[in-house]
Amino acid sequence: EQMFSILRSVVNELPFEQSEVLKKSFFEGMSHTKISEDLSIPLGTVKSRIRLAITNIRKKMKGLQ
Repeated sequence: EQMFSILRSVVNELPFEQSEVLKKSFFEGMSHTKISEDLSIPLGTVKSRIRLAITNIRKKMKGLQ
């Protein structure tokens, strides 16, 4: 439970564009295609933002240890 709280905090610190697609994908269960349609952005942009968000989360989580 504590780790989930930390993770949520780290996700909220991400730039809006990254946290938005990450939340839709992982918390709302939307497909990348659906996110692309929902936000009117290219599919490649959705994938890039998710990848960048995960990279940033990893960096921040390592800094907390």
